Amino acid sequence: MRALSFALLSLASAAQAQNCSDVIEIPALPGFDVSTPSAITCDGRVVAGTAVDLAFARFGAYRWSEAQGLVALGTLGGVASTAAAISCQGEVIVGHAETAGGEQRPFRWTETSGMEDLLVLSSLGGTGAAYGVSADGQTVVGVYSNGSDQAFAWSPSAGLVVLPGLGSLACAANALSDDGGVVVGWSQDAGSRRRAVRWTAALGVEDLGTLGGGSAEAFGVSGDGQVIVGWSSNAVGIQQAFRWTQATGMVPLAASQPLFSNGR
Repeated sequence: MRALSFALLSLASAAQAQNCSDVIEIPALPGFDVSTPSAITCDGRVVAGTAVDLAFARFGAYRWSEAQGLVALGTLGGVASTAAAISCQGEVIVGHAETAGGEQRPFRWTETSGMEDLLVLSSLGGTGAAYGVSADGQTVVGVYSNGSDQAFAWSPSAGLVVLPGLGSLACAANALSDDGGVVVGWSQDAGSRRRAVRWTAALGVEDLGTLGGGSAEAFGVSGDGQVIVGWSSNAVGIQQAFRWTQATGMVPLAASQPLFSNGR
């Protein structure tokens, strides 16, 4: 039997009005073994994720809803794709997929356009991956590489725009606020250490500091852009989860693992 395991999703439903919820099984795509959800819409009714074929180490991005069931998102001509994030209403999914030549490219998927290569849309070569999407699906962020890693923001109107790192060094964008106005991720410093950073139009790239160590990375940001979470090394070199705000700066979360959520 190919379907060795299922993803379990707890969804709010009509029954929630009576203080209960339904647990719905999300099966793996045909030919795959495991289904792993990675993102969910604001109302909890649409899920994006990746199915895994354990025997052949293949990955397949999917979209699931109770109304439509499981939908394979396909690839960019290769054999693998991974879904990373979904817009608030579920109309846009982003991630990365292989081309026929085996290159990894960032994609944006919609029901009408299917899977589109953001580098092709921007007339660029290289490789990359998309990690985050704005609430309305119009802004996508991730990493673009054509010699070195560079954070990017993409929109239909502006195309792919490279975001500057600290001292023009390697960097990547992991997440963004609902309106796309705040982007977070990492940038190397002069010592080749990862630093947690925030990008805004007003201030450009900002180093958020550390918890006493040399390295940090921001993985999530709240919808309003005010709270940022991630990991940082402390003074003795141990990685800790952090929560950052403008008022408090970087604050450790005791006895915790690094955070990959949106700060709420």
